[in-house]
Amino acid sequence: LIELGHTQRANTHSGEPRSTEVLFFVDISPYEEDLPWMATAGRVVVIDHHRSCVPRMIRILLAMPSMLDLSEVESTHCATSLVAKHMHVTLSQKVDDLERKVALVRKNDVWGFQISEQWADQADWFGAAVLMGSRASRCSMGVVDMWLNDLDTCLAQGKAAYTRLCDRSAKLCDCIELVTERRELRVYALSVPCLLYTSDAADEEDSVDLGGRRIIKKKKKNICNNE
Repeated sequence: LIELGHTQRANTHSGEPRSTEVLFFVDISPYEEDLPWMATAGRVVVIDHHRSCVPRMIRILLAMPSMLDLSEVESTHCATSLVAKHMHVTLSQKVDDLERKVALVRKNDVWGFQISEQWADQADWFGAAVLMGSRASRCSMGVVDMWLNDLDTCLAQGKAAYTRLCDRSAKLCDCIELVTERRELRVYALSVPCLLYTSDAADEEDSVDLGGRRIIKKKKKNICNNE
């Protein structure tokens, strides 16, 4: 199992696939630079849903006709739901409550997906769990393990995180002020506390705390809203 970002190349990892192995690219598509590396595998399967990868995949499929492309870009599927679609028989025997678990991931990955009303709140909680439990809002393997093995705990933590995020959002909205408007253009200012780290902290005397941080009580950031 290799975790890759959307711009990373699979061929940068050590070791070549063996002829008895099947390579699965899930939620990502390979690059043309990966073709020599993939050629040693017994089979290559791609399960992706990103429309931006279509032109590249057309070229790759021409170069490797044996590749099995199970991607869908014209639907509201995400990679998780596509895996569940094509491997439903096997997964339903191994994963409890599969439909709900897939729906929660699908809603957080593809906003246009219409999730069942009974799971709508849980989708928000799951999204908060991902946001608070991962870097750069990415779904870490730790969150995946909890989602698969202990969904109730995952949702309980997410519900608490969701409440905190809503409170913070409300406080942030209270800091937004209308500065000026002209016809259909409105300019807002956002006043938030800010700590600025500086290299000349030692020369700042009373405007620097013991941690070497220059303290600025309020920083205004203009936000343009063209309604």
